[in-house]
Amino acid sequence: MLGICDTTIITLTVLPNKDTIPDTIYVGDSVVICKVIEAGLSPDLVTTCGTETVGTVTQNNGTICITYASNTVGRDTSCIIVCDKVTGICDTTVLILTVLPKPDTISVLLPRDSSIVLCNDLENGFNFNNVTVSTCTGNLTLQGGTLVITDTCIKYTPFINFIGDDKTCIIVCDTVLGICDTTYIFIRIPDPCDNMLVNGGFDQGNIGFVTTMNNSIGQTTAENTYQISTNSTNLNPLFSNVTGFGGTGNFLIANGQINTPTTVWEETVSLLPNINYEFSFAGVNLFPSQPTYVELSLNGNSVDTFVITNTSDWQLYRSVIKTATNNATIKIRVVQGSLYGNDFGLDYFALVQANSG
Repeated sequence: MLGICDTTIITLTVLPNKDTIPDTIYVGDSVVICKVIEAGLSPDLVTTCGTETVGTVTQNNGTICITYASNTVGRDTSCIIVCDKVTGICDTTVLILTVLPKPDTISVLLPRDSSIVLCNDLENGFNFNNVTVSTCTGNLTLQGGTLVITDTCIKYTPFINFIGDDKTCIIVCDTVLGICDTTYIFIRIPDPCDNMLVNGGFDQGNIGFVTTMNNSIGQTTAENTYQISTNSTNLNPLFSNVTGFGGTGNFLIANGQINTPTTVWEETVSLLPNINYEFSFAGVNLFPSQPTYVELSLNGNSVDTFVITNTSDWQLYRSVIKTATNNATIKIRVVQGSLYGNDFGLDYFALVQANSG
């Protein structure tokens, strides 16, 4: 027996698995992605790799994280490499990054029996030669009109005399990228006779309007106060005894002030541009010593001035307004102060298309 041994030394290196992290962001957004350190690995050196063509990768100093951001639709591949200087072992995490377009929403107010062309603006990163265009189905299927698709636009034509709400969407897909962009479209065709104002008769109480006056729950003689109630004496016992326009229901009861102007009532609505609307309201004087001078303004511009003189008897006031834009802010302001008086009631605010029958 020789008593001799033979030894073979085997050096084993255990490498970390290469991880893959998919992530998705919207155009204009950013995401922070951090590497999970494998057991036994010291993160002495952190670097990134990849040839990003869509977005940018920024290594966060002193961390094992990166920030990815993009203003272009598309896909990128990057990676985070963490190396241990002692063992010489590196761990790589591959990042599969997809940048999607943000869904857009278009809301349109459309006159009855009128057509409109609406477009999906091609996202940066889409190639027009590679796109297909379609419209939505299911819950977003049109109910009140027809569509014709041209390039990345649709022409919506409502059925004759259709009034109400309709909805659809435009879906533009880049077939090479495999990414789609959706624009949701909501169309409203108002009835010309519909009141465009919310809670114009104050049936729902103290909601639907803006005021700079102070709301009073109970009786008070304090100036610059108001109350939504059914009788003027519920605010001030010295007022004439007046009930709502038509004899019942809530109305706005106001106790004015010396300092003016005071915004009594304000509401912002969406209107059809360049179309005449008739604005109307009912007013009553609640203290006979002094009439109330109120101004109607549209988007900050004075339109008309009314003098509320009738005591105890409601009177209707009307004016025609027109705006070049869809948004209209309508105000009723007291424009002449008084130590005594400037006490009044307002009710039955209405805004309809002029000559709507």
